[in-house]
Amino acid sequence: MAVDYLSALNVGSGLNTTELIDTLVNAERAPTESLITKGKEERTVNISSVGRIKQGYSDFNSALTPLDGITGLTASHIGSSLDIEISDPTIAKDFSSNIEINSLAASQSLVFDGFSAVTSSVGTGTLEISLGNRASLTVVETTDGSSSNVEIQSITGLDSTAITALAGKTMTLSDGTNTVSHTFSAGALNVAETTTGSSSVIEVQSITGLDATGLASLAGQTLTLSDGTNSITHTFDTAPADLDAMVTALTNATGYSDLGFGITAGTDALTLTYEAVGEVSLATAITSSPSNLAAVVTGLQGATGYADLAFGVTAGTDALTLTYESNASVSLATAETFDPNDDVTKQTITIGTQSSFTVSKTTTGSDSVAEIQTIAGFDSTGLTNLAGQTVTISDGTNSIEHTFATAPADLAAVVTALQGATGYADLTFGITAGTDALTLTYKSAATQDLATAVKIGGGDSLTEVRDYINASSLDIVASVVKKSDTNYALAIKSREGLDYSMNIAVTETPASSGLSSLSYTKFNSTQETVSAADASITVDGISVTRDSNSVTDLIDGMTITLKSTTTSAETIGASYDADTAYAAMSLFITNINTLAANIDAESKRGVNGDESGPLAGDPSIRSLRQKLRAFSTQAIPGFGPDSVYLANFGVRTELDGTLTLNEAEMKAAFENDPDSFAAIMNSRVTTGSPLVTGSVSGDKYTPGVYSFTLTDGVGTLGTTQLTNFGTAYASTSGDTNGVALSISGGGTDTTVYVGKSLLETFQEYAGKLLASTNELDKKIAVYNSEIEDYDAQLAALETRMASVRSQYVTKFSAMNSAVASMESTKTQLTSMMDAWTASLKA
Repeated sequence: MAVDYLSALNVGSGLNTTELIDTLVNAERAPTESLITKGKEERTVNISSVGRIKQGYSDFNSALTPLDGITGLTASHIGSSLDIEISDPTIAKDFSSNIEINSLAASQSLVFDGFSAVTSSVGTGTLEISLGNRASLTVVETTDGSSSNVEIQSITGLDSTAITALAGKTMTLSDGTNTVSHTFSAGALNVAETTTGSSSVIEVQSITGLDATGLASLAGQTLTLSDGTNSITHTFDTAPADLDAMVTALTNATGYSDLGFGITAGTDALTLTYEAVGEVSLATAITSSPSNLAAVVTGLQGATGYADLAFGVTAGTDALTLTYESNASVSLATAETFDPNDDVTKQTITIGTQSSFTVSKTTTGSDSVAEIQTIAGFDSTGLTNLAGQTVTISDGTNSIEHTFATAPADLAAVVTALQGATGYADLTFGITAGTDALTLTYKSAATQDLATAVKIGGGDSLTEVRDYINASSLDIVASVVKKSDTNYALAIKSREGLDYSMNIAVTETPASSGLSSLSYTKFNSTQETVSAADASITVDGISVTRDSNSVTDLIDGMTITLKSTTTSAETIGASYDADTAYAAMSLFITNINTLAANIDAESKRGVNGDESGPLAGDPSIRSLRQKLRAFSTQAIPGFGPDSVYLANFGVRTELDGTLTLNEAEMKAAFENDPDSFAAIMNSRVTTGSPLVTGSVSGDKYTPGVYSFTLTDGVGTLGTTQLTNFGTAYASTSGDTNGVALSISGGGTDTTVYVGKSLLETFQEYAGKLLASTNELDKKIAVYNSEIEDYDAQLAALETRMASVRSQYVTKFSAMNSAVASMESTKTQLTSMMDAWTASLKA
């Protein structure tokens, strides 16, 4: 409600000054306020308009994603035994093959049952689990035992090749009751670069570690030395007398003249001097045992438990002879090897809850003072909690452990138990009783690292063991299976493939039995319910094996999922389909037109009475439309000797800027040259040689055609010298930044085609417009800043109008007072004249 300011001041004269002031103030405010409000509203509309354009690019980017990689190539299969799909369109090509699936890959499954409940205690200790290939050796009977003859059996097939293959494997023999195992070592000698080769310098490398000890370790070893292409092998039945003897042996080996280097004696090392200039990859020097059958026998005879076997092991002809000790007919022994998978790290899993005691220094050692440390936690509560626990104490090198079946009576009982543990005398300290603590007094004067003390116990239920195994990084899965109300089992399953069979070695905590029931170090049919297996496939008459039913490396760019074996050959293939390519192209063009129409609607100029778009005349928005038009007409290099254009596939730009697609022209062009369609939707790197393959990463490269040359191990792509990684070369700068080439068979000079598809070009540009601090967001930020300025102008206008109003109030108040004074004078004069007139009449 309007306020009569003058009446409020009690100076009213009868005039309606409030309306007069409001009219005057509003007349002054209205033009400026209208201009400011209009500007603010325009910027608000602009923000919404830019937001719609940004959303259009987001929708455009999302719509392109399903099209990425479409080449018009379609995979097909006649039959039901497998599925096939294109997994890498950059290398997939049309093909047709016959395939037979002889067997599927299988995961090994082990079952350990006999537990009455999921809470049953399994026992504490460690499980050492490794994955690898377990293979049976052939055992035959050569002399049938009887009451008058001892049984003799043979492990056959151990010729020189088989013996060499034992390197790195564990052989296990069993008489049915007792078992022995021996691991035949395999290793590598250290090879180092002493002079780096270049275009003018010969490379020199050294095989180090060949002092007297290193030479002695070669006894019984086979050394394989390789330059990456050629190799030589020599078996040292005895240790070489010196380096000269080693050089003589190696330089006389078959194939030595084919090596890329010569071998001479250095200082506790062999010197490898290459014959040609240039930097080369390091040579390899691999040692392996056993060197012969006698070494196999020696290894087995020295294995723990050998004396308990019912037979003795000796060397035969390409065989091991097992001679039983007593006259009787016996079942065949079993023999197998386990070859650990080099790609899988062996895991040691601790079973049982482990906690550490607090160890502290009470007297710090020095050159003249023996150190004293304290292990806390042995008050009455701590002693009670030792029941069923294993305590392990270590000085860093040696350790002892003791399992307390029941709680010790006092601290003295703890000390007695620990002092009686195996290895106590080897500790660098003695253990005595302190106050609620153990005192460790070191035997020599010196400062010492803190000892460690842990206890393990409990936490070994069936479900907890399952969880320990599943927490490991191994590719295995453990589960608890209820076989009956009173029989629960721990089931462990590995991934598919022969090289992923499990080997489980158990170490039980002393006085804690049961964990050994999970041991699996040799084949046991009662524990193994499914054997590991590779898939066996025949493709066009060629037999191959794979360790998974998902096969990605059989046909370039294809993933084949094996589902069942076949009874006859089935057909798989891939062929180019013009309808598929047209459908993809049509959708691509539609999305480009939709984005263009969105930009046009927001930026159009009003003609023929049409309303202009909110962003009409904006140069940055106009540049977006121009960029879109340029992308649609630009050359697409890197997909062959000549660049590809959208127009090659029947795409035309109409007068209004929209794109149209001629179906007949598009399909004809595709059928004539389907490979060039990759330029539209499938970025790739191809070469002119099967000995060179390529790939690209990042977005710093320039698409195009480049020459690749390989001279003395130095690779050059275009004008950029590549970084060498053995058989791989990579570009980290220049126009080819991000391009990587892989060489096989020595490689060759060739042409490399680095192509970025038109679809990826659109995606990259759209991605930049959608990234943080992008061009569109910056424009919105400018508009928001201008709106803030308009708000500030409105606030300033309101303040100024309040001042103007105040001035009007003051002026009208003064005027009203003057008018009121004159009215008072008028009244007085009127009264006086009326009185004077009346007096005259009297």
